Amino acid sequence: MKDEVPAELQAITDKLRAQAPILGLGYKKSRLDDHLFDRLQSHFFDSVDKFAKEQHVSFLQSDTGEIHPSLVYIDEAFNQELLQQLHSRHEDWAGRKLKLSGCFGPRIYTRGSFLYLHTDRPETHIVSSTITIAREVDEPWPFRIEDHSGEIHDMIIEPGEMVFYEGAYLRHGRPQPLNGNYFANIFVHYAPVE
Repeated sequence: MKDEVPAELQAITDKLRAQAPILGLGYKKSRLDDHLFDRLQSHFFDSVDKFAKEQHVSFLQSDTGEIHPSLVYIDEAFNQELLQQLHSRHEDWAGRKLKLSGCFGPRIYTRGSFLYLHTDRPETHIVSSTITIAREVDEPWPFRIEDHSGEIHDMIIEPGEMVFYEGAYLRHGRPQPLNGNYFANIFVHYAPVE
């Protein structure tokens, strides 16, 4: 378990977090409707040959020594459509009007990948969700999130499930190295209109 965040990464997280609005929403696990999940999985498996090694991301590391422990494929048209489709669900959860910020992925994490606890961009990644598309694992790979009181929670997110969370304020990650061949996620982000 990679619980201790290196000092330089912790300093970045602290600085970003200090700029983030606090909405008091926390996090909530939910499920995609079957039709949308089928579309996400089809898009993922149909695009496997288009994935490329992702550039270095400071909070994403590997215990195998792999410098680029993830693969990514960005289909901007598909991602914008998904962002639109999930907009009302995020507004319902947040209880406020939201503007579209961005959709990222799918990202494939490879064996040994882990993510230090971190926060996201304070201008745009305020109301977020992580969606599990597919995975081939030898054991569960929990998503860890720290709530507003500082308590840590580990969640298993199965394919077709998603977790809403305050990405810019709540520290989150996957500090346990991935024991499996791959884990594929997509991320959507919104910001309050006001």
